[in-house]
Amino acid sequence: MSDFNNQNQQRAPLPKTAFDEMKLRLSGPQQEGARRPPNLKVAVIRNNPRIDVFTNIEGDRDNGRISAPMEALTMFALITKVEDIAMGPPDVQVKIANKTGAPGQQKILSHTVVGKDKEGRVFISVIAQDRPRIKFLFLPSDWHEMAHKDGTPYDQAELSTVYARAWAKMMAELIPNVMDTHFQESDYQKNGGKSGGGGGYNKGGYNKGGQGGGYQKNNRGGGQPQSSGMDSGGPDFGDDAFPM
Repeated sequence: MSDFNNQNQQRAPLPKTAFDEMKLRLSGPQQEGARRPPNLKVAVIRNNPRIDVFTNIEGDRDNGRISAPMEALTMFALITKVEDIAMGPPDVQVKIANKTGAPGQQKILSHTVVGKDKEGRVFISVIAQDRPRIKFLFLPSDWHEMAHKDGTPYDQAELSTVYARAWAKMMAELIPNVMDTHFQESDYQKNGGKSGGGGGYNKGGYNKGGQGGGYQKNNRGGGQPQSSGMDSGGPDFGDDAFPM
């Protein structure tokens, strides 16, 4: 373990990418005890996309970060669902389980939730056990407004549909470009396909230690080395547990 930690400490700083632009982050409602409103950021860390929520709450666990690490295909599945939900009916949700740990020993770190609420507003959230549940609506910033031909402003449902689709399209363009430009050869590749310690892509590095072991031990996927699973519903995140 000490050798593993030393390797992490010796890694070069992560490169700056387009995702470091603050205006690409989504903003949510300010939480009790927070210094400023929370935000949701997409990033690519060592070839793998992820979503991070920063609650900005004083004293919150993990410096206020709630993480959803993924591989590229699952990230694009998420983007696809954002587009589908934006064009679909209200009052729907889809959640993706984000797991951590070695194959066959994964535990759920978080869920990424995408949905459209009863008011027709499209949203995204990253939720984890005993952490704030923050709903990020896809909406324009305070510097822009959108109106119909007769001057009638778009309501929030109309706006969120447009901005959710725009976010999905932008992420579908940016993520592959950042992955290609900042590609990093993995230790597995350097060793000619031989793994020195086993485990999935999110066992260490950007997710050191996880969230205390996950919060759902009956994971889907069994021993397959998958980090995420998609579900359109279920009793663990029904209306009572995640009201929107």
